[in-house]
Amino acid sequence: MPLNDQIDTPRGPARIDTDLPARPAAALLVLGHGAGGSV
Repeated sequence: MPLNDQIDTPRGPARIDTDLPARPAAALLVLGHGAGGSV
């Protein structure tokens, strides 16, 4: 079930997309913007 949210940062608002597993997770993957991203 994907969840979308927005948080304020010093560089402006940032969007957060979260996908919660149906069962307890065995691992965690976090992806962020690359070099030169504005947020």
